[in-house]
Amino acid sequence: MIAPVHFLEVKLGKRPQSVKSELDKEEERRKRCWEKNKVMAARCQNKKKERKEFLQQEFQWLELMNAELKTQVEELRQERKKLILMLNQHHPTCITRTDSIKTPPTQKPTHCWSSLRRRDLGWEEEEEEEGPRELAA
Repeated sequence: MIAPVHFLEVKLGKRPQSVKSELDKEEERRKRCWEKNKVMAARCQNKKKERKEFLQQEFQWLELMNAELKTQVEELRQERKKLILMLNQHHPTCITRTDSIKTPPTQKPTHCWSSLRRRDLGWEEEEEEEGPRELAA
């Protein structure tokens, strides 16, 4: 007796050619997508790493600049204190005239720093200038 399988000339264990080629195409497409995704992920990781390194370098530079500026501010504060001290020591001995003629005895001499505002000398904190004040009646 002839087996019906031999009669149709179909071998067992093999799929028809059309189904196999469609599965191969789908698998090939998935493989290409996976490879493309792998390349894009690597590129994204590299960009992220470069950005992180750039930000770390910028952070270090900014920290250095901040430290230098703080040092400079402290030096300027110390210089300001010395200048105020020198000005205060100079105050008792410095008398200037308002013009080239000797000051009459009735007129008080002015000190060289009397035109400076107190806040310019650091004696008062800076405040906004107010308008003219009215005298209490």
